[in-house]
Amino acid sequence: MEAINRQIANRTAALDKETKEKETKILAAAQAYLKEMATKRDKDVSNSKEIHKKEQQAGVQKVDQLKKSGAVWTSVGMLVDLQKPNPHSKGTERMRTLFNTLNEVKVA
Repeated sequence: MEAINRQIANRTAALDKETKEKETKILAAAQAYLKEMATKRDKDVSNSKEIHKKEQQAGVQKVDQLKKSGAVWTSVGMLVDLQKPNPHSKGTERMRTLFNTLNEVKVA
C-alpha cells in the first residue's frame, strides 16, 4: 500500500512541477506582452503629441499671419467652424456672408 501511495505522490509531484513550469512560461509570456504593449502605447502617444503640437503651431502661425495682414475677420472665420455639423443645426450661410463682408471692409 505504501508503494502505491509513493507512486501517487511521485506522479502528483511530477504533475505539479509541470503545471508550475507551464504557469511560469505563461506568466513570462504575458509580462513580455504587457511590456511590449506599454512600449508601443508610449510610442504612439508621443507620436500623437508631436503631430498635435505641429498642427497647433501651424494653426497659430496661420492666425498670426492673418493678424499681421490685417485680416482680423478671416482669422475669426478660421477659428469658428462654419460647416454645418448635422442636419438638425441651423445654417451658417448668414454668418459666412457676414464674415466675408467684414473681411472686405478695411480697418483704419
